[in-house]
Amino acid sequence: MKKIFPFSMLLLILIALSCKKNSNTPDGVPVLNTPSASDIDSITFNSVIIHATVSDEGASAILAKGICWSTSHQPTIADNKTTNRIAQNQITYDISSTSFTAYITGLAPGTTYYMRVYATNDEGTGYSEEFPVITLGTPAGTVTDVDGNIYNTIQIGGQIWMVENLRTKHYRDSTNIPGISNNMSWSNTTNGAYCYYNNDSSNPNSPLGKLYNWFAVNTGKLAPQGWHVPSKTEWRELVNYLGDSTVAGGKMKATTLWLTPNRGATNSSGFTGLPTGTRSNSDYSAFYYYGQDTYMWSSTVSTTYDAYMLNLDFNIQRATIADMDKKDGNPVRCIKD
Repeated sequence: MKKIFPFSMLLLILIALSCKKNSNTPDGVPVLNTPSASDIDSITFNSVIIHATVSDEGASAILAKGICWSTSHQPTIADNKTTNRIAQNQITYDISSTSFTAYITGLAPGTTYYMRVYATNDEGTGYSEEFPVITLGTPAGTVTDVDGNIYNTIQIGGQIWMVENLRTKHYRDSTNIPGISNNMSWSNTTNGAYCYYNNDSSNPNSPLGKLYNWFAVNTGKLAPQGWHVPSKTEWRELVNYLGDSTVAGGKMKATTLWLTPNRGATNSSGFTGLPTGTRSNSDYSAFYYYGQDTYMWSSTVSTTYDAYMLNLDFNIQRATIADMDKKDGNPVRCIKD
């Protein structure tokens, strides 16, 4: 005889199954969608933009939502996180909206981060599935000059660059580099020399560095041991690696310190070009263009009086290789041998 399964027993089983829950996920917490590849935007060497969505608010209104991340798997809000409750401009959204955008900064280059979308209500915190984000660039450690100044470095393509401008007062053989503030003395010398912009030495450790004339570059002893001032060809290699001259400047410029509009600036390369300005020999050694331009020396001669440099400008996203008077005062960015 065929056995009939009692309806009451079936009902009890269904009730039991509906009450079963994941011990790690409280009932009533928000449910989050996991971002797809198209939701992960504008990855640079130290930042990323994440577009996220809450699929279910849960049993009560959302109190906070954002992205949490760590270099270890399964990050939680006990790790790093963005949130609407702090005024850091990291998140832009309406708290009542189910969609939001998080801007995460301060990441390390060339690093894999594990991230999750989270949202918190009165019942607890819900998380999306984990997703990885790998920042651009390859950190290459540090280098120390003869004065003991320490510089961060980064690999871009096949080259390794300092991420800060040179600020040494001595050549690598410990010979002194004269610091010249007097305008006439600066214009008349054909020996290596350095100065500060506007002769302001109040912050000698600034990553903006010092301004050097090209004669200091030409000694071949300005960079730390194992490093050198880039040639015109090496500047060109960097520019070409970043696309071409029409877009490379934006990828090389820092996103701070430059004046508005700092057109195209993303610093996606990690180069962190800074708006140092220049000391112009053509106008009684006057200082110009701080916040607007930088002119970084190359080791390559152009004419008897000029040498090549690379220019970044606040108003364009180009990276321009041109020449300047060897007596001008410009920053130096070093490349590894």
